[in-house]
Amino acid sequence: MEDRGGAASSAEGDDTLARLQLAALDAVANAIVFTDARGTIFWVNAAWASMTGYSRDEVIGQNPRILKSGAQDKAFYAELWRTVLAGRVWRGELINRRKDGSTYHEEETITPLCDAAGKVTHFVAIKQDISERKRVEQRLRESEERALRAAQELTVAKERAESADKIKSAFLATMSHELRTPLNSIIGFTGILLQGMAGPINPEQKKQLQMVRDSSRHLLALINDVLDISKIEAGQLEVRCEPFELSPVIERAVASVRPRAEQKGLALEVSAPAGLAPVSSDARRVEQVLLNLLSNAVKFTDHGRVSLEVAADAERVSMTVRDTGVGIRPQDLAALFQPFRQLDTGLSRNHEGTGLGLAICRRLAELMGGEVRAESEWGGGSAFTFVLPRRRGAP
Repeated sequence: MEDRGGAASSAEGDDTLARLQLAALDAVANAIVFTDARGTIFWVNAAWASMTGYSRDEVIGQNPRILKSGAQDKAFYAELWRTVLAGRVWRGELINRRKDGSTYHEEETITPLCDAAGKVTHFVAIKQDISERKRVEQRLRESEERALRAAQELTVAKERAESADKIKSAFLATMSHELRTPLNSIIGFTGILLQGMAGPINPEQKKQLQMVRDSSRHLLALINDVLDISKIEAGQLEVRCEPFELSPVIERAVASVRPRAEQKGLALEVSAPAGLAPVSSDARRVEQVLLNLLSNAVKFTDHGRVSLEVAADAERVSMTVRDTGVGIRPQDLAALFQPFRQLDTGLSRNHEGTGLGLAICRRLAELMGGEVRAESEWGGGSAFTFVLPRRRGAP
């Protein structure tokens, strides 16, 4: 009696365990399907039915091929069957079709179940709907492709812009050169007439000729600015590197602006140490930068003074041009060295120019291994410092 009771209890326990196992399989989130060795379905869990749209009653006795969408070819399924019939686990992704005709992506693992002799008797497949993940991946790919196309278009646009800029700079350089030649002739012949070398002229004629000469010189200065910035932007401007005395360069620059400063009643002061040691750079370009900074200071200062302060050490020379002009607004300092920008200082705009002077100064200074920087207080004047290394390449 006890033995029969024990056997019954054991069978009852096995039955309970089997029910619990099926209940657990039915409760999991992943879709599960059991088939026989020929692929005939004999059990699916609730997740499988929910994912495919088929009820359990509809699929029992059916083959999983009812889910085929046609996205995978015969070779795909042939390889799948070769794998599982050989007793190996198959893992992969499929695009299947639900009962309602909609397609979905699934990730699937098919595990063969074998008897004691190693013969495949059943298959269990575990599936997961990865459609949303695929949609996200597709959106990411499309976004990356758009970003790549945008980057490629930007590169092409940049190359075109650079090419157009070089063509523009080359054109401006050529045209500026062609314009300078006749202007120099106008200035030269006007000077001959003013000196009376072609015969006497009356006061009114002299006045008119002086206006022609002054306008020609002004136009020539503008053309020279355009020529310089064009050469710089086209990478065609070269600076020399030769030793020279700095003091004569400073004296020539100051002498050039002194008449205009005196005409405006401005004091022009120079403070420089005696016996400045020679520097190795481009003397003509150093003078051009200094002259431009001094001319600007005189141009935009109506009262007070303009000063040039020179300081030197073993590595560099600093030349600071200070003025007592109206100064520069803080928000305008960033645009100060941009080409073709002339700031409205609040004074009447009777200061002619291209707005290239400071841009040229900074770029020339950089080509010589130095820098030009500005400090200003609105209503309190400005200071422009030209730092020049004693030798090209020095810190």
